[in-house]
Amino acid sequence: MANITITTAANLIPEIWGPMIIRAYNVAQKFRPLVQDLEFVGKAGDTIHIPTITSLTADNKVANTDLTPVSNTEGKVDVLIDKNKAKLVTVEDMAAVQASFPLLSIYATEIGGCLGRAIDSDLANLVASCDTEVDATTTTAANMHKMIIELKQTFDVANAPEAGRILAVTPYFLSQLLLNDLFISKDYIGDVAAVASGVVGMIYGFTVVVSNALPSDGGFDSNWAFVKPAIGLAVQRDIAMETGRHLRGLESDVVGSVIYGVKILNQAGTVRLKTKTTEYAG
Repeated sequence: MANITITTAANLIPEIWGPMIIRAYNVAQKFRPLVQDLEFVGKAGDTIHIPTITSLTADNKVANTDLTPVSNTEGKVDVLIDKNKAKLVTVEDMAAVQASFPLLSIYATEIGGCLGRAIDSDLANLVASCDTEVDATTTTAANMHKMIIELKQTFDVANAPEAGRILAVTPYFLSQLLLNDLFISKDYIGDVAAVASGVVGMIYGFTVVVSNALPSDGGFDSNWAFVKPAIGLAVQRDIAMETGRHLRGLESDVVGSVIYGVKILNQAGTVRLKTKTTEYAG
């Protein structure tokens, strides 16, 4: 009777294809490094309570007079761990044997990318929950820069942190920005390398990232401006991959899953920029 060896079972050993899965999983998540990690991995429970602290104003200290203490009733934001995303692929032995490539390894890597895109999509869809919107649907392409300035003003008025401001845009909206001389001028971008390469890195204090995960509806796109502390991601169980055999069916399973939750933590640090899906050029 033949023995199963490390060589013949190589495609089923997690260490063989683990790095490829993790890379596909991480690469698919554009938003994850840009938002607040609530560090919930491995902890019990289904909800994280994030306290909201009232902004304080300094008092004038008068000689021989006691300060008046404040006793605020603070609120909280609840982040519910309610998303369990998974993907299962079954490969029959005949297909695995006759294929020119290690199918389990290939599908496992694709599952990693699939789960990464799921997290990215759920984060991007939080834009629909923004309380504040800047409407650029009637703006000409030449005046797009004014809408970015309005975004900046909205953040400044709300005392949002100046560091770490992100502007996530759709591919079409980015193409319109790149047609505007103000966005490819080093005087506005402040980065000669960005001008030379045609890549826009900064716009009026916002780091620009392009994403296909941002939602569109009825001919309108949702671009998204936010600061990192305003958006929370709580991953309770990061990507887990498993394989299994079905002896009766002579087939193998590969399945991946992840458990997490997403939430806007501070509305003052997030704004939706509504634009048209097409027809800005000209």
